[in-house]
Amino acid sequence: MLRRVGLAGFEHYFPHELSGGMQRRVALACAFSVNPRLLLLDEPFVSLDRTLVQEMEQVLFALIAASRPTVLLVTHLPEDAAMLADRAIVLSGRPARIAADYRFETPRGERSRTEREAIANRIAASVGAREPAQP
Repeated sequence: MLRRVGLAGFEHYFPHELSGGMQRRVALACAFSVNPRLLLLDEPFVSLDRTLVQEMEQVLFALIAASRPTVLLVTHLPEDAAMLADRAIVLSGRPARIAADYRFETPRGERSRTEREAIANRIAASVGAREPAQP
């Protein structure tokens, strides 16, 4: 599994000896090592630079394609949803309510950069149209 996430040769390293991005790859390896049917990802790319995020998304694509779990991704970044989601549900307010629900026709991994940008802009616009916070 470490080879599949790009960490072949790091089998004997301790977590504190790995970079943040490498630690995220280990977390993905652990999650997929049990062949999950459901995978919950809560901000999996937080604190990573966008270049590393793109690499991690490709690793995640490959793992999802191989084992085909149902994936629930929580993110504050519309770009992540545009890249990884088949459907995006935008929550807003307190208590949280559904502000928007998008289903994407083009499968993830097959979307052009233009399509991803359009999706991210739609999601961002619905987030920007939030209701004011209740006192």
